[in-house]
Amino acid sequence: MTRKFKVFIEGDFIETWDGEIYDVKGYVHPPNKVIAFVKYIPSKKAEKLRYGVGYEKVYELEKRFSYLGKLKPQYLVFDEVFDRVMVEVPLSDVREHYLPETKLQSLKRRKFLDHVERQALDFAKKVKEMSNIPWLNIGISGSILLNMHDEFSDIDLVIYGKESCLKAYNTFLTMRKSGLTHEYENPLLEKLYSIRVKENPIPFELFKALENRKVLEGVYGGREYFVRLLKKPEEYGESYGDKRYRRIGEIYVRGKVIDDEESIFTPCRYVVELEKPVYSVKQVTITSFRGRFTEAARIGEAVEAYGVLEEVTSCKGTYYQLIVGDVKGSFLKPVSQIM
Repeated sequence: MTRKFKVFIEGDFIETWDGEIYDVKGYVHPPNKVIAFVKYIPSKKAEKLRYGVGYEKVYELEKRFSYLGKLKPQYLVFDEVFDRVMVEVPLSDVREHYLPETKLQSLKRRKFLDHVERQALDFAKKVKEMSNIPWLNIGISGSILLNMHDEFSDIDLVIYGKESCLKAYNTFLTMRKSGLTHEYENPLLEKLYSIRVKENPIPFELFKALENRKVLEGVYGGREYFVRLLKKPEEYGESYGDKRYRRIGEIYVRGKVIDDEESIFTPCRYVVELEKPVYSVKQVTITSFRGRFTEAARIGEAVEAYGVLEEVTSCKGTYYQLIVGDVKGSFLKPVSQIM
């Protein structure tokens, strides 16, 4: 993917002048700012080492907001377009912008790679060759992008462009069927569950069934991997202010998935016809920027979800979306039998 100047999208990271590292969220950002969540902070409680500096990972959303409220309150902005408090980092505070596609090109050029980098490059090569997609439409994100990886790090792959994403998704289906990749197994599955259940309550057996049918995450060569499928910014087609979002409130819904075409992308979307109208709304688009909700439901399945209902208005009209993953306790899960 060829980037325009100062284009920030999902999968990118930014570093501030004081060494904090943030992961970029979404495609739509205010002028001269980047919407991003703090991910790593310099700390003596070193979980990660980077160029000799210790970093602590801030995982849960609640802890991220708490940290920023204490040390960077100026980044917590009530944004009238989104009708909520957003984390908005001024461009003037950004020292470095880390791009996944640039990192992958760097790995390709280097003669000497460590075992984790070599395995990540090998995975990317297999996806590229089996999908027949351009190298520029593939990137490496996560700890490898930031040079913070260790022997236990996973592979975070990014695919850019709708056409390349669809080809790659078919490849991941083939990889799983052929045994080139595998679903999570215990004790790894139990560890993953213990992390995610803190924010998204769901029974373990249902969690296991859902994870077992996902191909965008799993295990490759004994190493965990996670894949984001991203449309290019011009394909996403939204600039700041094109749409206005009005928060209605946190609600529980139940209904049937009538469109899952966007379920594999980030953000993922599921059009759901509600069993009972909520606030006179009969149909919602369940939306999430959290990777755990991709591939979470399929067309024809009955689902239930808890999140924040929003009214979205643009020149094209109005629709309603339910955001899951932004508030504690939010979830999306099928209630019909999982095949």
